[in-house]
Amino acid sequence: MDCQLLPENRGCLYLPDSSKTYSNVLVFLRGKFEGNAVVPKEDRERAALQALESFGLKEKAKQLDAALFVTGSPHYGLLKDDIESLATRKFVTSDSGLYLASHSGGYMGLWRTLESYESEPKRLLGIFMLDNFYSRKEPFLVLLKSVVGQGVRCIGFLTDHNVERFESLYKKIPCKADGPEGFSHSGSVSTCLDHYLAGKETCPSAP
Repeated sequence: MDCQLLPENRGCLYLPDSSKTYSNVLVFLRGKFEGNAVVPKEDRERAALQALESFGLKEKAKQLDAALFVTGSPHYGLLKDDIESLATRKFVTSDSGLYLASHSGGYMGLWRTLESYESEPKRLLGIFMLDNFYSRKEPFLVLLKSVVGQGVRCIGFLTDHNVERFESLYKKIPCKADGPEGFSHSGSVSTCLDHYLAGKETCPSAP
């Protein structure tokens, strides 16, 4: 799959079948890349490719029959304007549904994406929290609670360093999380995302 870069190299859109127009998009909101919460513009395509390969995202998109968008930096999301621009090129439909998978520092991109879709929560096909329970900021937590309260599924996993924040802030949203025992910050991403995308309510711990 070739990368279709968004302006400012915000991320890459990959199409499992370039002859199709997709009605759903798997959005992977990556965490830090080489220690950077704001990845330099020239490194963003490489950052998106690294996540694509590390977490088996290509196969996940194929199984969902969805386009795949991978952010090139944690502070970017996929906004309504992005979808409308991609729709003019017949890559996706203008009313595409989104599967939102947010890993680690990708909670920043999740925040931006949720802001864009707050008025249309039915387009959000699931929020998958992949050990990304970092933000204590009230505007983000209120927004997430509002979206989840309108019936959007919120599920994921956590490791030891996120337990306190999850228990005190995210559990009551409510988001459900597996872990922490036996789970790995990056090593559990692919397997758990497979389970959550398949509609399962739990993910097995890492081997």
